[in-house]
Amino acid sequence: MSLRDKAKEAARQAKEQADRMGNKIEDQADEFESKFHEASGDAKRRATEARDKAEGAMRDAKDKLGGGR
Repeated sequence: MSLRDKAKEAARQAKEQADRMGNKIEDQADEFESKFHEASGDAKRRATEARDKAEGAMRDAKDKLGGGR
């Protein structure tokens, strides 16, 4: 095998390795994005639940205060 052939083979192998690493990084980025969106959705849901509970507590307090007069 000539030096030129060895260089071509080394370059091909390096490209394949770079492609595999790039694919792995893309997969990890996709997974992170998915988890981020899931966490964001959970946070929004929890915030909505907390707001609803607070509004319910305010109504209950108003009813109690209004009923004692």
